[in-house]
Amino acid sequence: MDDKNNLWLVKGDSPISLLHFPEKKIYVYASTDEILYKALVDSTLFTAMKKGHYEVVNIEEGTIMQINCDGKISSEQFRFREYSRPGWWEYGYFMDPMEPVSMDQEYLDALRLAATYRGIESEQIDYLLECGFTLEEIEDAIYEV
Repeated sequence: MDDKNNLWLVKGDSPISLLHFPEKKIYVYASTDEILYKALVDSTLFTAMKKGHYEVVNIEEGTIMQINCDGKISSEQFRFREYSRPGWWEYGYFMDPMEPVSMDQEYLDALRLAATYRGIESEQIDYLLECGFTLEEIEDAIYEV
């Protein structure tokens, strides 16, 4: 929430479940449908749910959504995959910001480290590169394992 009572939601690749109850002028959200519905069963909103008096609000990956204090939704997209590379905060390493490194090399180094944490050897990354896979395709494959 900001100082004007706007709710801001940023959606990456983690789940989020968002419902709107127009008659009650309320939005509720949780990380998953299961958590949200379990919470609502014991609330007064459950009656509205049983009557179908709610809307599911879909948030696509790479969305920044603002819900203003009047309930109006506005959103913008960002290139989530471009910014979703593993960083030092996720894997315990730190790259010297003063050291000149190309973005591709930094990305490759981060992918190698992420792969190692997922049980994939660095040589396998090299093999995929030799076969013509892009860094983005390799990243997708690493996280699908």
